[in-house]
Amino acid sequence: MSECVNCTIRAWEEEFGSVLDRLPLRLGIVAFPRMMPFQAVIEAARNLEKGLQERSEKVLRPLWPGYPQQALSSAEGRYK
Repeated sequence: MSECVNCTIRAWEEEFGSVLDRLPLRLGIVAFPRMMPFQAVIEAARNLEKGLQERSEKVLRPLWPGYPQQALSSAEGRYK
């Protein structure tokens, strides 16, 4: 990662370290050439945000019918 990203992560952890579980850092980087049209940069940033939001909204579902629901809930507790 770049030094800028590392510095941002360190500052975030120092400032919000006690609430990281409730206030996660979501960081996206859009790199582009200097002469890239501004609208293309903004569109890329919006697509990145949309992708992050969609990924965080995915719901886990069983892969096969009849999978016990209690197995899913107990597995969730192990990975928190």
